[in-house]
Amino acid sequence: HSKRAVRPAILSSWQRSRDYGVDPSRKQLPPRAGEVGSPELHSQNTTLIEVCSPYFDTVLKAWPEEEFGLVLSDNSGRVLLVAGHDTVLERSAEINVLPGAIMAEEHIGTAVANLVLSEGCAEYVIGPEHYCKAFHNWASLGAPIHDPTSRDIIGTVVAGMNTITHPHAME
Repeated sequence: HSKRAVRPAILSSWQRSRDYGVDPSRKQLPPRAGEVGSPELHSQNTTLIEVCSPYFDTVLKAWPEEEFGLVLSDNSGRVLLVAGHDTVLERSAEINVLPGAIMAEEHIGTAVANLVLSEGCAEYVIGPEHYCKAFHNWASLGAPIHDPTSRDIIGTVVAGMNTITHPHAME
């Protein structure tokens, strides 16, 4: 085995996760929260869902047999939309990755959506790079969604697989 250094973005996220007091042995996300936020935020999130849903459908129809999922989150880490292969949706539900779930770093530690938000760019997180055990069997890629006018990050889109041995995990 060759030793691999921990990427700086992962190390920084682990340190923040520790400082937040996140339990690395956590095997599920916190229970889902109800709708919160200003009417403006709700409107922005509704628009994100309406814009992303057809793209999610197109991607999933292109690879119907591939076991992966897509997750849309807002810029606070709230899950807005989850879509994917039935097997992945079942495994996602087991760890509470469902619409309304809070995936903010202060609650679940290092995960790809959090890394995208903190780094401001596309990122990936594989297996034990995740802070919590709940995600140690997942490989995920994520990218920010920018407001077309302000260029602020208004959300993230994540593609993930629940096994890091899947032949397409790195693709």
